[in-house]
Amino acid sequence: MAKKSATPKLTAAAVEATAEAFLAAFGALPGKVKQRIVELLDDYEDALDLQELEAARAANPDDFDPKNAVPWEQVKAEMGTATSPAENASQRQAA
Repeated sequence: MAKKSATPKLTAAAVEATAEAFLAAFGALPGKVKQRIVELLDDYEDALDLQELEAARAANPDDFDPKNAVPWEQVKAEMGTATSPAENASQRQAA
């Protein structure tokens, strides 16, 4: 038997209205409370980023295997050989 979600589905309009109401209430809070909420949101975002990274690592372990890494010297060399569009144009004119 499938479990029903405890969180109801919200329409786009309900999401927008809720977000606007939250920001209005947020604006009325004392500065120290706002600061702490922002810190907590930053921590929450960092946790989500870590979850996303771990999911990517689990889905594609070869992408994260150090033995498959490109050496930094090779990256620098390839970047050094890449030229800007202006340099390409001047090289074509010189030829």
